[in-house]
Amino acid sequence: MEYIMLYGLQRTGTNYLETLLPNNFKNIELLNDGSARSLPVHKHFRLYDEQFCVPEPKYYNNFKYESFSELQNHVTQLTGVKEVNYIVAVRNPYNWYLSYRRLARKNVSLFNKNKWFNYVRRDENPHFMIDFNLFYKKWLAFQEQDPGRIMLVRHEDMLNDVEQVLNTISDKFHLEKKSDRYLDSDKVNMSKKFTAKKRSYYLENKFLKEFGKKELEILTAHLEKEVITKLGYELQQ
Repeated sequence: MEYIMLYGLQRTGTNYLETLLPNNFKNIELLNDGSARSLPVHKHFRLYDEQFCVPEPKYYNNFKYESFSELQNHVTQLTGVKEVNYIVAVRNPYNWYLSYRRLARKNVSLFNKNKWFNYVRRDENPHFMIDFNLFYKKWLAFQEQDPGRIMLVRHEDMLNDVEQVLNTISDKFHLEKKSDRYLDSDKVNMSKKFTAKKRSYYLENKFLKEFGKKELEILTAHLEKEVITKLGYELQQ
């Protein structure tokens, strides 16, 4: 049995991966616990130290991991499994921002408990990008410590060529396919159906038309170039 922990911010493709992995590989188990939001077994667990930036109170935690091995030990404590591989879903920060903002606006009362405000005036609320930057900065640092155990998977790559992504995951973690052909899904939990128009919107960066110049400047100012470049994206001005 191969054990996997799946992570990623909300709206980055974690549900998509939760569908793809067990549908296409034999003898794997996802160890995530959907009820434990303040523990590192939840897929949206905020690993970074700056807890004042966590958007929702239910994700608050007091854990500080100086190294990836400390996180591994904690996961082993919680799951009883020693050999675990880690897959981290990521998405272009700008189209992720639009999607996550829509989620926040549907849950304003919840988010406001943590001073996440000004949902109508998008250009006055850079908190989303701060959360994004901190989340992936920490995972990138841990990946450098143990690249064999951690793989970052981009949402856009899954939309563009899901077979290539699954082959890369299979090769990296030595997973056995269920069949010669992979099964894709155009509809997953908490998401609308993926249409050709929707794929084009993401893959051809059409979402950038929804931003004004000032808004892009403010949002970009809260992203670190090194983090975004390592993730394979570009800063927008």
